[in-house]
Amino acid sequence: RLTPCPPLFPSNVPPQGFTLREMFLVRLIATFMIGIVGPRLVNLMPGVELKSFAQRYTAVLRQAGSRAIAQGETISVTYDQQASAIIASDKGEVLVLPADITLSSSVEGLTQSPFHNPDTRESVQFYADGSSNGATIRLSSAQGSYRVHINWLNSRVSIDD
Repeated sequence: RLTPCPPLFPSNVPPQGFTLREMFLVRLIATFMIGIVGPRLVNLMPGVELKSFAQRYTAVLRQAGSRAIAQGETISVTYDQQASAIIASDKGEVLVLPADITLSSSVEGLTQSPFHNPDTRESVQFYADGSSNGATIRLSSAQGSYRVHINWLNSRVSIDD
């Protein structure tokens, strides 16, 4: 003898959970709030822009060193003061320096900054044998500073507070 199955949605029990429309509306409101509040949070965290730029600059330098070895040719990463930008020679990759960040440098063994003349375009050279001309680059803003060091012997790029 067979017994009947209970109904899937009994009429006396209200449905549980959220409808697709409710889920979409909550997600839309959350996205809108993040869009408004998110950019303002950056102003509450001093030094975030400087640290982010220092990490991006370090990544550009490391990639240039790797490409020099892989391609078997000299790759330069140039700081153009007129354009306030950092340019990788082989890819034309441009990293724009934010307005409140200053960049100064010294080539290994020299005490004076090669970036003293605003009309110059100074560069770090990465060679096919894995070496470089070496430099120490200081990125500064009102929130602090970071030093990016490029070792001349092995082109190792490191970042210090």
